[in-house]
Amino acid sequence: MIDPSDLHPVETSAAGFGRPANQVDYIVCPKCMELLTRSDVEGFGHCPYCDHPFELDSKMENFLLRPLISRWMQDTRPGG
Repeated sequence: MIDPSDLHPVETSAAGFGRPANQVDYIVCPKCMELLTRSDVEGFGHCPYCDHPFELDSKMENFLLRPLISRWMQDTRPGG
């Protein structure tokens, strides 16, 4: 089995997307090299293209939970 640390995040530019440049929007499957979004992997635990299994490590957890945490932080700020 491939080490989950082989997942390579792809950083996107903030141009036109309204996101910080360092926010990771995709991961790359280490087996088939497809770009995968959160919705591709969050409910299944494997690549929808090649069926490569993903382990839930800290990198994957951060990738999956970042939007929820960001929204929660905005909603709980005073005046936000």
